[in-house]
Parts: sequence; structure tokens; C-alpha cells
Amino acid sequence: MRAALLLAALLAPRAPAAAAEPPRVVLETTLGDLVLALRPDAAPRQVERFLALVRAGAYDSVPVARVDRTRYVRFAPVTRRRLTLSPEQRALAVAPRPPIEGALKNDYGTVTVVRGRDDVDATGTGLALILAPMPAMDGRFTSFAVVERGQETLEALREAPCDPDHAPLRAIEISRAYVLDAAAASSLALSRPPPGAAALLGPGVAALALGLLALLLRPRRPAARAGARLAVLLGFFGVLVAAAGRARGSAWLGTLLLAGAVAVFWLMTSFELPPAPDAAPKGGRRRV
Repeated sequence: MRAALLLAALLAPRAPAAAAEPPRVVLETTLGDLVLALRPDAAPRQVERFLALVRAGAYDSVPVARVDRTRYVRFAPVTRRRLTLSPEQRALAVAPRPPIEGALKNDYGTVTVVRGRDDVDATGTGLALILAPMPAMDGRFTSFAVVERGQETLEALREAPCDPDHAPLRAIEISRAYVLDAAAASSLALSRPPPGAAALLGPGVAALALGLLALLLRPRRPAARAGARLAVLLGFFGVLVAAAGRARGSAWLGTLLLAGAVAVFWLMTSFELPPAPDAAPKGGRRRV
């Protein structure tokens, strides 16, 4: 009987072992942290190469090269990083890049290997964090990971002030990149981006709206009218600071802010000052 049970146990089909979750890569940037979930099912060769570069420390000090708010945030190739590459890192960087593996769609948060028009480096180590669906890139570039955590940092990167050529006005770089298993990455305390100028947009709009509403109601007291104008002034200043970065790449927004500045300047010149205590009334004489 026991022999029959043992034979049945040996011949019974075994449940397949659960596949191990792919590792995660943490990018510590000067604006906050990002956790990338790798997709070896979509691009196994690119994932293998990326992990080798990260483990070698090749992405440490790699800067953000371009920010296109409607398309992607692009990191420079590792050959353009601030620190000098070691012989091991350089050998990994210049090794032949794997062929295009295009099984993963380019959508918000996708990490893709890209090569900009101005790139003379063909190592295939430049990364783009996609900010909007871009089907035109599907199949043309290798997408191999997605941003699993750190969407606040991704949005902070999107809002970084840039010059007309989309280069960040202030240097932003990857301070450190390292590999973690999925469980450790899910419980990792991430560094969040500091509150930036965009945080002034909400209060600025609120102050601007309240000030304009008060002016439309035509308050009789000079102090109330001055307070309404001051609210408009402070509100517009908050909106201006919050939107200055976007205005550099948007002609209509820049024109709108310029028109608003002219209107606010006119309001500033219309402040009513109370008469001096010793000022003589109109049509009368000063009392002695």
C-alpha cells in the first residue's frame, strides 16, 4: 500500500515553480528617486545590458540632456556623465548594442533607449522616460522598463525650467543607480522632489481670482480697494513664478503672461494713497 502511494506521488504532475520577479533599478536623481520595473519578457538583451551597466556604476552622475514636456525626459549617454568612466565601465558602454526589441509599447512611464539627432555617441545608453503615449516610437526603439514608483519625481522632471532648446537651466543628474529585488524596492523609502515653483500656482490663482472679484464688486472704502489690488498683484506674482518655466517653451503662454504683467502694472499705478494729515481740503485753506 505504501509503495503504491509513493509511486503515485512520484508520478503526480508537479505545479510549476513561480517565476522570480525581475529586479528593480533605483535611480536617485537630484530631484528625487525613481524605481524602474524591468521587463525582460519584452527586451531580454537590453535588460541584461542595462543591469550590467547599473551594477558597474556607469549611470552615476549621468545628466538630464533634454526635457520635452509633451514627449519625454531624456538622459544623456553614460559617456557624457560628469565622472570619468573607469576602464570596466567604458568597455561595457562601447560594447555592441543589442538589436531593437520592440515588444513594449511607449506610454507614460515607459523607459526607452533613444538616440537624439544631436547625439554623436552610438552606445545606446541614453534613456528616455516617456511622458505621453507615443505610438510612432513603437518598434523603432527598445523599450525595456516602466516607472513603477516615483511618479512625483517624473512630474518634477517634466516641470524643470529649460532654455528654448529644452536643456535644463539647472543641472539635473542621476546621483546613484543600483539594483534591488522586487520586495526590497516596494518597501524602499523614496526621496521626494522638493516643493518647487509649481506649488505657487494654486494659491496664486486663488488670490488672483479673489482680488479680481473684489474689484468687480467695487468696494467703497479705499482700504478695501487697495487690498483687492494687492491680492491681484500677489496672485499674479505667484502665477508668474509657477508658469515661468513653461512660458519659455510656449509662445502663447509667454504672451498671456506679458499681457497680465501690463494689466498688473496698470493696477499698481492706480493705488489710492490716503491724504496727508496736514493736507488742505480741496477748495479750502489749511487750518492753522
